[in-house]
Amino acid sequence: MSNHTDESEQVGQPGGPRRRSRMGLTGRMDDCARAGPHRARGDSAGPCALGGSAVATGWTALLLSATLLLSACGGGGSGEDQEAEPGLLGGSVTGLDGSVLLQAGTQSVTLRANGDFQFPDPFKDGDSYSVTVAAQPAGQTCTVENATGRVDEDGVTDVHVSCDSRSWAPAQLLQTATPSVALVEAKLDAVGNAVVVYVVSDGTQASLYARHGSPGLPGLLPTWTDAVQLDASAAPFNLPTISRTRHLDLAVSPGGNAHAVWLSSRPCTPGDFNPFSNNDCRDVYSARYLVRDGRWEAPVRVAATATSVSKAANAVDQPLQAVVNDAGDVAVSFGGWVVVDSTKKESHAVAWRAASSAGFQVKTFADLPVNNSSGRVGLVLSPDGTLHTLSRRHVGATLPGDLLAYRGDVGSGFDETPQVLDTLSEDTRFLGLGHTPQGHVIAAWSQQVGNGSHLFAATTTGRPGSWSTPVDLASGFNSASNAVQVVGTDDGGAYVYVDCSRSRWTAATGRWVTTPMKSPCHWNSIHSAGFAPNGDFVDIAMGSGEWGSYRADTGLFRHAHPEVAALPSDYVLGVDGGQTALGFFSSANDLAKLRAASNGVALYVLRSEYLTPPSAALPDGFRVPDLFNLWAFYLR
Repeated sequence: MSNHTDESEQVGQPGGPRRRSRMGLTGRMDDCARAGPHRARGDSAGPCALGGSAVATGWTALLLSATLLLSACGGGGSGEDQEAEPGLLGGSVTGLDGSVLLQAGTQSVTLRANGDFQFPDPFKDGDSYSVTVAAQPAGQTCTVENATGRVDEDGVTDVHVSCDSRSWAPAQLLQTATPSVALVEAKLDAVGNAVVVYVVSDGTQASLYARHGSPGLPGLLPTWTDAVQLDASAAPFNLPTISRTRHLDLAVSPGGNAHAVWLSSRPCTPGDFNPFSNNDCRDVYSARYLVRDGRWEAPVRVAATATSVSKAANAVDQPLQAVVNDAGDVAVSFGGWVVVDSTKKESHAVAWRAASSAGFQVKTFADLPVNNSSGRVGLVLSPDGTLHTLSRRHVGATLPGDLLAYRGDVGSGFDETPQVLDTLSEDTRFLGLGHTPQGHVIAAWSQQVGNGSHLFAATTTGRPGSWSTPVDLASGFNSASNAVQVVGTDDGGAYVYVDCSRSRWTAATGRWVTTPMKSPCHWNSIHSAGFAPNGDFVDIAMGSGEWGSYRADTGLFRHAHPEVAALPSDYVLGVDGGQTALGFFSSANDLAKLRAASNGVALYVLRSEYLTPPSAALPDGFRVPDLFNLWAFYLR
């Protein structure tokens, strides 16, 4: 390593890092000869321009020209001239709007444009390096991936600097703990406008509220509407025991329509079917918000406890799932009681309501069970009103369960005959469902293949299209520990994320391409993650509140998790929220909702005992045990 401070200024070289000839100055002079008399890096007059136009005589002039070339000539490297120079450290920068100063030991380099860069002097083979941001651009934060390592004789070219103009707005208190917040759900529309629904409870009575938020203009705080109570006296959210994941759901369409669904408990009446010894019968209720009307409609009862197959009942073990489209069509999936082989069984049910209809139609699926071993249930509603629902069929004790897909629409209901997606005889577990604005639907599930489990995916283009032949995306898959996210993208394609790899499906070719992501990719059980419709995601560490932002199109982090030392801008709060006794971000994942939009806006909503969040001025914040407030953070 050079033993003196050496600062270099570079404008970014789209063709890759410049390769220095082992012959020394001759390589640089040849570069300038190829470049001709054009100006280098936007300078008004550079040594390349001098070398192309001035007449130099004698060794003195030659040495003078060569010295200038070493300090300033460059740019315009071809895509075929990208191999690393022996011992040199470099990489690329994206998102830069201004100038950033990088430091690596005693060397520094100033970058003023996106592209490739190198530190000026070679390192010795085996030298360790640590690249840091010494001076940030005005109005931006740059972070470094692959910031540390050792230089070998081939050099280093994979240091990546990501610059981001976004920042987290100050924390906003949406609901104080009087009474305490018990449950929350949040979703974003296409441009980042938010809908948040939450339940407050004093231990004996609960109420359901909704608020709408906007990320706001630069320099101004995000704005929020006043709270509106959704559960009228005829449709109270009054469950004796509130489940964090099963008793409330929310959907928001790209254009901002919203659909909230919840369970309501009441005493059973004659004619109700209740398989339990208690007197607790439950109804499913729905409330719809239409942008054109600018208000929430009165709640509508979706289904009540009943013995009839034409109705549905008592959603106990299956989480509610709400969907809505820009036309105002809505649907919800839940658990309904049906008769199977003379035995009443709790099965998958779907209720739907067309935009112009006053009430819901309901269908229960006798061959789709509701139990924890069957995996998740999927429901999507396309822009044209097409419905798809998937789950594993009812099977005997010794028979494997097939993955079934039913298709329908809000006008005529569901087809009576499902399509079997998996083609093998082994057991399946449904994992996720996504859809695109163009009507493509994407399903992912795990399935035993011999002694191992594999991840499969299939796609369809909606009615009257059928499902494609399943594609094996990953082997050695464990549905209990491997995280899976299915994202239908704005451009009609799809991503399936599995831990630190992703598979990209393109509608035009119908093919899947799987590529690894940089590890750690940061979305797992200790990170909340919000996926945008273009495949990007934002993640937040549950302990510290440190955050990252991943771009699907480049496969790089737009805001990377720091590898050396975190800056205040690397934390949602501006400070490490995990330094306090319990941690501001210690809430369980199902009580913290992170959502992202394709335009880079993100929203983080969580309940917390903190009445005052930790900050630089008050590192421990202020909290009241067992009383939960509702906080919101906007990234914009």
